[in-house]
Amino acid sequence: MQDRSPFLDAVSTGRGGAWRSIGGAIAIFATWQIAMTIGTSVAAAFASKLPLPAGYTGMLRLWGFFWAPIGLTGGLWLVQTAVHGRTLRSLVTARPHIEWRRIASGAAVWAALLSVAEVVAVLLAPGAYRLTFQPGPFFASLVALVPLIALQALGEEMFFRGYLLQAIARYTRSWWLLVPLGATLFALPHLGNPEVGSGGWAVVASYALMGGFLTAVALRDDRLELAIGLHVANNLAAAIVVGTSTSVIAGTAPVFTTAETSPLLALAVVVIQATVFWLVVFRPWRTI
Repeated sequence: MQDRSPFLDAVSTGRGGAWRSIGGAIAIFATWQIAMTIGTSVAAAFASKLPLPAGYTGMLRLWGFFWAPIGLTGGLWLVQTAVHGRTLRSLVTARPHIEWRRIASGAAVWAALLSVAEVVAVLLAPGAYRLTFQPGPFFASLVALVPLIALQALGEEMFFRGYLLQAIARYTRSWWLLVPLGATLFALPHLGNPEVGSGGWAVVASYALMGGFLTAVALRDDRLELAIGLHVANNLAAAIVVGTSTSVIAGTAPVFTTAETSPLLALAVVVIQATVFWLVVFRPWRTI
């Protein structure tokens, strides 16, 4: 239970109320999905007409998909300012400024844990990894896709762990309710991802676990910087370092491509990484 939380208390400023929050959430989700629909339609139209080299067609389609974070962050800004009379920054922190160093710290710790997990995986099954680095598509991804992928992670954090978490916290501050709700709300929009079709319930559990863990990190830190850094690092690693053919972001021309990991093993790895992240960041002997 967390009675006093400047971050969660931001919902009491400006213009609040249940109907504003519900209507705002619907409006934000709608702009998110509309932007993605428009982007994918435009990209598909161009992909069907342009004679693109191998490796670029999938990238173009993915670029259209990632119009979504523009709609998401735009919707968040519009609802926060026009409906609630609050700043976009209040969805990240109650402090006067966003601490970019803390975002970098969260990203660095999670990236280190991902690196250890991949090294162990390579040692156990070296044949599962293929070097797929192609300079042209790779650097095109860095320019055209990486900023949008980072923006997607930022937007999802501000929506799920910012807007929705603050709205629900108006009625309860119990972690026993907020963390499971955060897990569920985060997993639901990801049910359409291709990984779910191939991996089943274990992939859904991984999404729910990540959503619940990020909610717990936000509550423990009373701000979003660590969660943002973790989320951005996680998505960028899958986009440009080690990718899979079934990933929702397949098409970014990563350095390595691997066969699809066992969903149960991937779930176990997430549990271990989340546990180590929590101990490293929040235990008294190591405070970032």
